[in-house]
Amino acid sequence: MYWISVTAVGAFVYFYLKGRKKNEHGASKGTTTERKENKGAAAKAPRSPEEMRNLLDQEPDPWKRHLIYISCLDQVYKKRSEDQKWRHLARDYAQAYVKEFPDLKPAVFENLGEAPKMVPAFKQLAILFEEDQEYEKAVDICENAMVHGLVDGTKTGYEGRMERLSKKLKAGL
Repeated sequence: MYWISVTAVGAFVYFYLKGRKKNEHGASKGTTTERKENKGAAAKAPRSPEEMRNLLDQEPDPWKRHLIYISCLDQVYKKRSEDQKWRHLARDYAQAYVKEFPDLKPAVFENLGEAPKMVPAFKQLAILFEEDQEYEKAVDICENAMVHGLVDGTKTGYEGRMERLSKKLKAGL
């Protein structure tokens, strides 16, 4: 179920960026200067951690920041077991996103609708903390996600995830 959500977000980002690129090249959309300014932030998926950081540092728009974060996280989270570098990057980006989410939330809800949504960064960060046996931090992330009205795309949701994490915490695993 989770892969479907990630795939859907990836497809959405792809078509959103593709549509922006077409609009930027159209004669009726803004001035040349405006098109050049808009092109840099979300025109393509970043290829390296440095490029990811540069895009985030340069982009003030909350919706575009959300898209960049999701793209960055998708890339590094998949590689988390290959190398500790990727694992640390995944944690760093996910933590930064979760910290910034209150500022991004209005733009995310505006563009995706008001119904509870799956925002992968919360689930990914909870999983990373669980894999690192930092169960208290994982529980905090789940609580944070529930406060924002988010879902994790699983049958039991964040509530079930918290129960499982609490059991591990009590068992001292």
